[in-house]
Amino acid sequence: MGFARTAVGVLFLSVLLFYLATVGQLTDEAKWGFVGAMGVLAFAYINLGGKAQPASRPRPRSPRPQAVEVKVEDELPEVEEDDDDLPEPVTADSLDGATLRERKLAKIAAAQAAAEAAQAENLSEDENDAEMMVEVEVEDVHVADEYVVDVSPESVEDAD
Repeated sequence: MGFARTAVGVLFLSVLLFYLATVGQLTDEAKWGFVGAMGVLAFAYINLGGKAQPASRPRPRSPRPQAVEVKVEDELPEVEEDDDDLPEPVTADSLDGATLRERKLAKIAAAQAAAEAAQAENLSEDENDAEMMVEVEVEDVHVADEYVVDVSPESVEDAD
């Protein structure tokens, strides 16, 4: 950050602090003057920012020396560890090669089979529930035709 940008930033902060300290005593014209000065200082602070860095060109690759392969005659046999954290092997699913239409039809058929199983289960439960009869008695209830409300100033004050 350059000296000019630092000076503009410090000047902006000092104008802001002075404005906040004396805002109650200033006239409308003075308030707008401070706001305008802060706007100009903020604009100058932004424009005094560092220049954009030019895009760096990709460096040409230097030729790498060929790696020399050395064969070791005494190779140790590889030992497989049973404690590998490998996932289970992927198995072929019945719908792996199916088209989208076939998958949708299979999904619909599975949903219908589940619905039929649920319906059969509900029928068996209904047969068990049919044995139990529940009787409900409805009592006579009087419904008022009109309501009378007495409103007085005291009741309004009590409601608040």
